[in-house]
Amino acid sequence: MMTHKKILTIKTTIILLSIFLIGLTYLAYWIEGWVGVYLLLAAGISGLVLIGFFISGLFKFFRVKEKGLLVSLTLAIFAFVTVLFRPVETIIEKFKSPVVLYGYCEHTVTGLSIKLRQDSSFEYNAGAFLSREMYYGQYAWTGDTLTLKFNDNVPENINDKLLLANNSLTEISSTTKHKHQFKISYNNTKK
Repeated sequence: MMTHKKILTIKTTIILLSIFLIGLTYLAYWIEGWVGVYLLLAAGISGLVLIGFFISGLFKFFRVKEKGLLVSLTLAIFAFVTVLFRPVETIIEKFKSPVVLYGYCEHTVTGLSIKLRQDSSFEYNAGAFLSREMYYGQYAWTGDTLTLKFNDNVPENINDKLLLANNSLTEISSTTKHKHQFKISYNNTKK
């Protein structure tokens, strides 16, 4: 027979690991950099340990029918769903204007992306290593030329004019430096 103390230990451990899993994951995304990588690893370890306690708690629940175990098991399922499917980000995205064009540019270590929205706003991910370098602003089309008006100053490594041709957006630049060419994976702009 299972003692009340063992059941309480399992319930408490599942609840604490569920909180750690969600908290460490979102903290890692917020902090970024190498600290974020270590936090994400810690979240992964707490997730693996949580799986073990979840399976153990599930067997104990079917054996003793303790309602408190069911609450902690439900919290663990919520934690797994929150971390794996990231519904918070999905809900936030639903409240934004629909995307009309999405393009990406792959590099060896990072990837850049540009997202144009129906309300003439854009999100430019400059693809910094181990962090998010996001820029926002408004865009305008002049023929096949896309002009970006950044909310803040234009970053020095980003050109604010791009040319749409052959299912890609290419930065227009007077220098011979590397120009980003975004492959378009979604285009609903009628261009």
